[in-house]
Amino acid sequence: MSFSSYLEVNDQGGETLVRFVGLDCLDEANSEIPGKELSLLAEGLPGARLVLDLMGIRFVTSSALGKLVALNRKVRATGGRLVLMNLSPAVANVLAVTNLDSVLEVGGVQSIARTGEEV
Repeated sequence: MSFSSYLEVNDQGGETLVRFVGLDCLDEANSEIPGKELSLLAEGLPGARLVLDLMGIRFVTSSALGKLVALNRKVRATGGRLVLMNLSPAVANVLAVTNLDSVLEVGGVQSIARTGEEV
């Protein structure tokens, strides 16, 4: 199912997998619409496990990081989990440098689906 021109959303057995379509970075210019759509998606899926597949996203700016942190808060407030997967080395480095890797859960869809445990 396609949620918008920026997001591809698929339900995969208790998880909602979201992929960014046509984007190679998340910055001030292009993260506003996907950010709003992700927020609406999270509101419509209370308690869900929301997995963001960042494959193909080469970098993120501070405003995009802020949107991810806000989305994480919203998802967790309803008892859900937000998981980021397939991070590029640059995105993983930004999360590590900003210490957001201790706030945002980073993992892989297969390990979560297989074990049901945090990665």
